[in-house]
Amino acid sequence: MKSWAKITLAVAIPATIIAMGIGWLNWETRPQPPNSKLPPLIRNLPPERINAIADLAFKRQIRSHFRTGIDAFGMVNELRADGFNVENGKNPTASFSQHVFLCLREWTILWHEDGAGHIHDIDGQ
Repeated sequence: MKSWAKITLAVAIPATIIAMGIGWLNWETRPQPPNSKLPPLIRNLPPERINAIADLAFKRQIRSHFRTGIDAFGMVNELRADGFNVENGKNPTASFSQHVFLCLREWTILWHEDGAGHIHDIDGQ
């Protein structure tokens, strides 16, 4: 291989890696919606870096907002209106993805319904 080709590769490969890293960093640090734009169930939870505390607070928030015995249809409509992605089926869930610097936090609500369409068990994670 000629020396100019070696020099070109020696410069091109690191330059490409650096450019890709800058592009990735720009994507990860893009502006995120302010806390006020998050669904009310997620708004004002403890910071991301304290996951165990945030998880516990989210569970409390879910259980106090959606009491057992409420109509599942109304709850699903409220969650969808707040931006949650609802998956119906045998084990229904609702999830919301929150992008935080270099991380993706998935907030999930799980519940069970009785035969009349009322919530008899609900949890958050």
